[in-house]
Amino acid sequence: MTDAANPYPDIPLPVLGDVGTASERFEQDKFLLNQKALSLGGKYTIFDEAERPLFYVDRPIFRFKAHIGVYEDEARTRKALTLLQDSALAIINLSFTVLDAGERPIGSLRRQGWLSILRRTWKVYDAAGQEIAQAHEDSWWKAILRRIPYLEILGDLLRTNFIITRPDGSLLGHFLRRFTLVDKYVMDVTPDSSRTLDRRIVVGLAVVLDNAESR
Repeated sequence: MTDAANPYPDIPLPVLGDVGTASERFEQDKFLLNQKALSLGGKYTIFDEAERPLFYVDRPIFRFKAHIGVYEDEARTRKALTLLQDSALAIINLSFTVLDAGERPIGSLRRQGWLSILRRTWKVYDAAGQEIAQAHEDSWWKAILRRIPYLEILGDLLRTNFIITRPDGSLLGHFLRRFTLVDKYVMDVTPDSSRTLDRRIVVGLAVVLDNAESR
């Protein structure tokens, strides 16, 4: 049974302390996302494994483009990343450019629209436009069942998780949805032991998967 005080039994309870500089905040293998309950738009706190706050995420509502800011501080004064939606008209083929703190492109995230009708799939590119990773729903059969009306009552069985792989299919990590009183998710790229995937892009992917894909 899950402990209400700690919804991640394999992750220790919060430890107070400084989480380091901006670059050090990104040097994680697990990022915990916690959506703010009863908030307008998409408001998140991103924690490390010890549940110390790393970043604060804010997606303003009532905008045609979902420009999402990732900040170091809760007051939203020190921006660490920007996720820039490339087109307000794109519905099926969504795409985001990932900008660093200096507003320089470091990568992009592109939803594979027609393929995603059957199985939600995103491709991840570096700043040069080279494909470096993919994120897709964890299984074909679950993806198909999730599209059948009224099967959401199966809840835990059909929750939408993603597998992160290299273009050759080798595993890089997982994006896992946890059911608690508020939305909690884990982006775990521990399998990427060589750290080939830029952790800034990892954080951007986690936020986009949650904002752009239904529960």
